[in-house]
Amino acid sequence: MTLLSTSVSSGSVSGLYLALAGVGKLRLVDQDVVDLNNIHRQVPYILYNIRLPKAEVAAKRIKDVNPEVEVEPIPENINESGKYK
Repeated sequence: MTLLSTSVSSGSVSGLYLALAGVGKLRLVDQDVVDLNNIHRQVPYILYNIRLPKAEVAAKRIKDVNPEVEVEPIPENINESGKYK
């Protein structure tokens, strides 16, 4: 089963919980980078992640909690048709 999370920032805790629940594959799509104002409200990110792509940082954090899950970070945006830009 593949689950597509279209926003790492809003689904970041969900991604961690899904990995802990045993979901086999997650696809994280987010073109944004970690900013200081994300640290206090978005679980996967810490100060050392500032300016790094959110999708890649969240993917690493998910692999840290469940090395068995396949995580595909896509640091891009999705257009209205559901395709990556």
